[in-house]
Amino acid sequence: MRRPLISAALAAALALSLAACADSTGTKDSASGASASAGAVRESAAPADAKLTLASFIADTSAAFTAAGSYKFTLTSTMSGQTTGASGTIVGSTAGSLSMSVTTDTGGGGSVTIIMADGGTYMDGTMAGEPGKWIDLGTSTNPALAGLADEMKKSADPAATLSKLSSTAGTIVRGETSTIDGTKVTAYTLSVDMTDMLAAMGQAGASTDALAAAGATGMVETVYYVDAKGRPVKSVTTLGTTLSQEATYSGFGEQEPVKAPEASTIIPASAIGM
Repeated sequence: MRRPLISAALAAALALSLAACADSTGTKDSASGASASAGAVRESAAPADAKLTLASFIADTSAAFTAAGSYKFTLTSTMSGQTTGASGTIVGSTAGSLSMSVTTDTGGGGSVTIIMADGGTYMDGTMAGEPGKWIDLGTSTNPALAGLADEMKKSADPAATLSKLSSTAGTIVRGETSTIDGTKVTAYTLSVDMTDMLAAMGQAGASTDALAAAGATGMVETVYYVDAKGRPVKSVTTLGTTLSQEATYSGFGEQEPVKAPEASTIIPASAIGM
């Protein structure tokens, strides 16, 4: 089963978002970005931000997310004319404490929800003809589905995500202040190479080839609008004219832990040929 092209693009575009939610205790960073991994990061040319680096920004934002403990997000992404939307809740700041619920558009007015909680990964069974049931993806004999569950679990390790992205060369520049929904924010523009980002995230190979075939190459630019506590409330990502993505983050520290589905509603993926 070949994953849709947009999935690979989202994986790359979301990489900085994942890193921003990472547990900053997993990576050591100095104000000058002098660690081995941060050494590849080019500092902003702005004199007032001489100590600002991609690695330090991710680490600082990570600490803000860690302090919040939970948040909600929405995401709209368009690539080559294909648009997908997603929304969800993320609770916790380390792989051991993380739980999440993500609902993604599937086209034609449909959607699919995936829950990661209590060490398991579950997909609602509506699309598989099992409404009211949850499919345990960890039991799938299908390499693609089993891989999806494993991929999500790896993405749930924020320290690892942060470490990978901190080794990616890129630039960061502080911009102007403004107000979003009554909240004062400061803009930070991050630019990283798409191919380098995919490689750092372990998404190279087929994903890189598919994106290149669609013309999705070059620098990924993400503008984060950060509040006074260092938390992004909005981000806008672009890759030339090929990819555009807008995300919002809210409800910091207000979300209840995501729970696994009731045992009576869970069915093994292998039991229905998945």
